Amino acid sequence: MTILDRQYFATSQQFADAVVRQITQTPADNQFVSNALQRAITAVEASSPDAQIVYGTFSYRTTAGKWMRQIDLLVGLASPLSHFRYSMLFNTKNNLGDYYVDVSTMQMFDLTDIVSAVPFIGPLDTLQISPVAAWSLRRLTGQWSGAAIGVTRAADGVQHDIGFTVTGDLDLDALAAFAGSGDATIRTWYDQGGNGNHAVAKALDGAQPYIVQAGVPVTINGQAAIIWDSGGTVNQQLQAAVQVPMSNASRVTMNAVFNCAVQYGTGVADYFVSASYNVYRFGVGQVNSMSPPRHAMATMVTSSQQSSNTVSDTGFNAASAFQSGGFANIVLNGVQTAGTAALGTTANAQTLVLGLAPSSSKQRATVCLAEAIVLPSGDENALYADQRTYWSCP
Repeated sequence: MTILDRQYFATSQQFADAVVRQITQTPADNQFVSNALQRAITAVEASSPDAQIVYGTFSYRTTAGKWMRQIDLLVGLASPLSHFRYSMLFNTKNNLGDYYVDVSTMQMFDLTDIVSAVPFIGPLDTLQISPVAAWSLRRLTGQWSGAAIGVTRAADGVQHDIGFTVTGDLDLDALAAFAGSGDATIRTWYDQGGNGNHAVAKALDGAQPYIVQAGVPVTINGQAAIIWDSGGTVNQQLQAAVQVPMSNASRVTMNAVFNCAVQYGTGVADYFVSASYNVYRFGVGQVNSMSPPRHAMATMVTSSQQSSNTVSDTGFNAASAFQSGGFANIVLNGVQTAGTAALGTTANAQTLVLGLAPSSSKQRATVCLAEAIVLPSGDENALYADQRTYWSCP
């Protein structure tokens, strides 16, 4: 399928000419069709200056000079293409040798089914490297056709997978319909990286973090989130059997999108994304001993680095923990804090943990996660920029 986007052409006539070149027809009528198409595009742009126009060869069939030609134009007010909802049909006919525009056949119609046929392009599709693991409440790649999460309905214990909308967002309508008026918890957070590193909750009462509470999906500023509370008595952490080699020669990055709140605490670092091996950690978390608390911390083997930046306690925050020059570094909401302690011994993580474990009465926090991606170093900046944009981080 060929896709042409109007925004990449200087004029509507150039766009129309490019569209015509994609259509099988005799050279003699190329210019007529192109000119007529250009007039239609100009009319659309005049009535809707912000319209985005894209052409796709979805179902065009014709016999030159005899049958009606149909050109499909996708017209929408959002980008990328997967956000388009309507199509304009523009037709030309041969009437005793004379071409004319059949205006009566121009119409608007729901494009949901057609949109689903357009290849989905997510942030992972634009990277040069493949992730070790990728968990998210949005669709990250066109290579992943599975669900986002597996949930359990608290009322009766029924389990159900929740997927994405055609635009790649978590299907909150399907989630709310399944949960009803009660709670729904996460049993599985699927790895979209293609390695099968799904993060799974323990099959115990109270061991699953929440995605719906009292019939309302958990959201931060309208975007889906999974919530953990360290004030409970059961470990709600999701665990994935991920092999993460760590050394100066084997650099790896962890990007996370989160919201967290320290209710009370005394000098303890809580990691809500971490890979544990022996006494070593690699993760993103919060430090309660600071005043005010610093809610982002990067640790690489035995080297840790706290962010000097502050977080939003009402919206999402984006953190990227990575290695640079033999030190642990962290970027929090666009501000990088360079590490000063050298990385420690080479280690190999066997398990990656998402969420908070129960804590004593002297420390308690809640955290919401929307996305966590582990990948070899190299593309973390491009991914980080995309995360900040999609999740509306500072």
